[in-house]
Amino acid sequence: MPPLLSRALSRPPNRSRDWAAVHYLPEALIALALVRFGLLIFGLSRVRSLGLPVVLRRPSMPLDPARLARAVRAGSRLVPFASCLTQAQAAQILLARHGIASTVCLGVRATATGELAAHAWLLAGGRMLLGGGTRELAAFRQLAKLGPTC
Repeated sequence: MPPLLSRALSRPPNRSRDWAAVHYLPEALIALALVRFGLLIFGLSRVRSLGLPVVLRRPSMPLDPARLARAVRAGSRLVPFASCLTQAQAAQILLARHGIASTVCLGVRATATGELAAHAWLLAGGRMLLGGGTRELAAFRQLAKLGPTC
């Protein structure tokens, strides 16, 4: 396996690699790159209108949302400046294209210096897929929920 791909799929020493997520990695890399470029040039609303399908379709084959999210996290290490918003939006687009509804949540919190820090996370089927655990997110005040359609 190429070192760059191995690094992208690496996990902390106490966890094993999820090789099944490799299946979703090419799709995740393309989505991350397109969303990152789109956010830079067009902004969030235009990226969502271009990327999300108007109607969720029935999945043609089973998709594991957790593995897709893992591939998006791995791919984000290879795409420059793939922020939490880039990751959450790319994963939401991929899930929607496979017929799975999800919600991108946007929130803010005050830092120790009094500045505001923004964060985005992704929920699907009542589960947190991207963006951290419930403990980390408890500090954020949720400002918006963006569903699968515009």
